[in-house]
Amino acid sequence: MPEVDIKNYSNAFKDTFPKELKEITELKQLSIWTDLDKSTIIQKLKLFAQEYKNWTTTKQETTIAEENYRKSLNTVLEKQNKTYDRLIKNIDFLNSDEIAFKSFLLANTAMYIQMLISNKDLFGKKGIELNEIDSNLNYNDLYFFKNHSFKPNYRPFQLAFFLLNLESTINENSNDRNNVVDLLWFPTGGGKTEAYLAITAFTMISRRILHGKDSEGVSVIMRYTLRLLDSTNNLKEQRN
Repeated sequence: MPEVDIKNYSNAFKDTFPKELKEITELKQLSIWTDLDKSTIIQKLKLFAQEYKNWTTTKQETTIAEENYRKSLNTVLEKQNKTYDRLIKNIDFLNSDEIAFKSFLLANTAMYIQMLISNKDLFGKKGIELNEIDSNLNYNDLYFFKNHSFKPNYRPFQLAFFLLNLESTINENSNDRNNVVDLLWFPTGGGKTEAYLAITAFTMISRRILHGKDSEGVSVIMRYTLRLLDSTNNLKEQRN
């Protein structure tokens, strides 16, 4: 099998990312319990996208490629610019479309709740029965989640992936919906699951709001990679 060394990666914020802007990556600040008004959320999301633009610009200025790699470099740079344009387009759509904004807040609320419930320090390090949960945790009351001090953040690529797909999820005639496929490539444990769960929640919620009773049926089809991993392991065992 072919092998290749991959450089170190990180899904964390760059050291140059403004500390005051990290607030907009907090799930609670993007939920129905946010302290921010809509205009502030939109403004901060655009500043978030601008940080990506600043990073790509810096890379363009410092990158030197041999002539035989110049075409590949230009392709990457072109795609980075298109990604930034898509981010701004989707944030503008979030600002102008009330259903999109409402679905966005509700989807982030669902994500916040599931992240809190899956917190190992609160609900245990392994699967437990409901009757084993601390009786003082009133998890059936939304105020339990609203008033909780837990403050999880989206990793930058997770929020960016969410933003990239807002308009194409709701608008059936979207150019992105019909002509763009986004591939999330990241090693195990990097946070891909949360990234696609957020857009999944947005899809289900917006579908309910838009279509009411006609929203029943399949909303999302998912082929989970664990099946492929199991198949690979079984094949190795058979060969051994």
